[in-house]
Amino acid sequence: MAHNLVIFIQSTNYSTYVNVLTHCVRHEGVKNIYFVGKEQGGRANRQAELGDHIGQIKAILNKYIHEYPDIYQSVSDVFPDGDAIENRVMYVEFSQPQRLISQLKAKGLLDRQLIVDITGCGKRLASDIATSFMAKGTAKIGHFDLHDIVHDRDVWTKSKMYHDLFEEYTTHYHYDDLTDSGVTAASIDQLKGQGRVVRLLLILALILGIVAALLANSDQNNLAAIASIFVAAATSLGLVEDSLNIAERIRNRK
Repeated sequence: MAHNLVIFIQSTNYSTYVNVLTHCVRHEGVKNIYFVGKEQGGRANRQAELGDHIGQIKAILNKYIHEYPDIYQSVSDVFPDGDAIENRVMYVEFSQPQRLISQLKAKGLLDRQLIVDITGCGKRLASDIATSFMAKGTAKIGHFDLHDIVHDRDVWTKSKMYHDLFEEYTTHYHYDDLTDSGVTAASIDQLKGQGRVVRLLLILALILGIVAALLANSDQNNLAAIASIFVAAATSLGLVEDSLNIAERIRNRK
């Protein structure tokens, strides 16, 4: 179970963030929520922008808490408010997510009790964040996806909010931990002890593997298939390099 959630705020689809928060509090054991905004402009501007985003998320939460208190009250209880907000926000240049790792380490949050959620990120940023954290071997990388049926307007007549997505015996969404992906985990393992060229190939494989995972439940199945092919190819190159290195060592011993 995770105790801390770091959630990147890039999209203005605030309902998605409420779904992520609700799932993580109810099912992942999250007790502390941290928001990450983009480092841009002056301090006042960045604080105002992220503050507005957080306010919009809180407003949607407040909208449903009276109608569904059994679901959303627990989220509201851990949602940072007032003066607590200042200690729960961080800012990074989105093109350099590794800087967030340093901030989290300084706060003592960089461990397996942490979920880094990338649901609201574009695919490029999501892959950059995932590779940065997975290369360190810390944190779970969370991603919230709706099931296909929810996107079918002819079938799905309810809202896309958690209270309509979660039922006693089934859910209409899934929350993936990308660090559990067999392809990405295997690629990370092979990064250790490899030569520079092979390491670069495996990093590429990892990135493509994450992109494939993000695309797997979208309509871009062809892109996911192509990415998977590149993953297999790059990983195979790593295995070939290992074999060549072993052969070279054998020859040197003769």
